[in-house]
Amino acid sequence: MSKKTIFVPVVFIVLAFSCMKGQVEPALQDIKVENERLVFRNNSTFDNFVKALQRKQPGDSPMSRHSGFVSLEQVIRQNTTDTLPFPAYFYYFLNSRLEYQVADTVFKYDVTKGIKYGVPVTEGAVLNNLNDGTDIDPKYIKARFGLSSNGIVSSKGGRVGIGADEINARYQNEFRQMSNGSTFGSRMKFVHELVTYYEDLDPQIAPRRNILKRYVGHLMLRIKLEYWGSGWKPASEYRYLTCHIWGNSKAVKIGTTGTIEQSTVNSDFDYSDYSIIRWDYKIPLHRFEYSYYEPNHYFLVEVNGNIKQQILGDDPSNEWNTSGAPLW
Repeated sequence: MSKKTIFVPVVFIVLAFSCMKGQVEPALQDIKVENERLVFRNNSTFDNFVKALQRKQPGDSPMSRHSGFVSLEQVIRQNTTDTLPFPAYFYYFLNSRLEYQVADTVFKYDVTKGIKYGVPVTEGAVLNNLNDGTDIDPKYIKARFGLSSNGIVSSKGGRVGIGADEINARYQNEFRQMSNGSTFGSRMKFVHELVTYYEDLDPQIAPRRNILKRYVGHLMLRIKLEYWGSGWKPASEYRYLTCHIWGNSKAVKIGTTGTIEQSTVNSDFDYSDYSIIRWDYKIPLHRFEYSYYEPNHYFLVEVNGNIKQQILGDDPSNEWNTSGAPLW
């Protein structure tokens, strides 16, 4: 396979990130495109890039505008279906093969196995096996990730408490599209839900009570449209979305053993957008880092504001607006 390398101009990075609190991380200049994936010079470059993405609004993708790299976010826009568990900003540095590269290591997510692999770029045979779906040596496993479609949520201290792999689909509205006063098509449903996702960064270590493992937990708001077809499935109709939400989240690690990255304990958020969308819309609310023997955290969150959806061309009576202080 021929090797294509495209260096991202510094001026492009500066322009793309100019809306991020008026500053640009210097390390963001050390990015290139190679074999259709983003390549970051080192971990610091990648970490700074991710932090910058977390400050962006959903749907605002700087790197996907660069020829030579097609982001996962662009693929989702074209194919209309999003069944992936990742936080919104993942879509901007992953390609369609769910890959990115840091220094000489290619990282790849396998959503069917819930595994994140890390393979040296020099080991082409291993990378080919991974892309073909062939099992490879477990030594290349760098993280395991999880997302549950079920979960029990409760109120803790006046806020909504949601665990490491739970969903709070509090707001759901079922309807059928209408034309000239008559309904048609499948049953449909708008859904506004809080979702959590986490990664185990030490998957080679079996959970036990004498070895600490590193974890990263994510909390996001997901705005969906579904249709009924032997179960609820992602729908592809274009729709208007108006959204303004604000609030705060606090992460809690149960137990005193282990460590906490203190800068990630609290998260304040404020998002506004008006868009025409065709896929799940995900708003990142919180990213929490800590160590413990096993996943052992939850989020205390308050979300205020309003979220409104309507399918393009549908009867105005099917517009759905949820608002509250708080919503959750």
